[in-house]
Amino acid sequence: MNVLIKVLKISKKEFAERVGVPPQQISNYIRKNVQIKNVFANNIVAAFPQINIDYVLYGKGEPIVGIELESNHDYSKISEGQIEYMSKELEIIKRENELLREKLVLADNRIKELEKKNKL
Repeated sequence: MNVLIKVLKISKKEFAERVGVPPQQISNYIRKNVQIKNVFANNIVAAFPQINIDYVLYGKGEPIVGIELESNHDYSKISEGQIEYMSKELEIIKRENELLREKLVLADNRIKELEKKNKL
């Protein structure tokens, strides 16, 4: 579980909150190296759809599910959770892109103002 928290780049407290358990429970899992049960693993994957459930339950594979976007990829293997996660991430990226474009326009306008002042 410590690996998941590091890969997600969040605190144990945030991980616990998003999974819906007290932070002490996360600490106990880490400290005691307890086998994660199916119900708890499902809670983790529900909170973090990018997490590989096989990694959570059995330590197999990579912690984060990698989806290769190839033309011959079998998209039927993508879960609803992964699609929902990617859709949310795409919306966030679109909004960040929009904000960056707005900042760029403001910066360009400011540069033009300063250049105009310097010519006077």
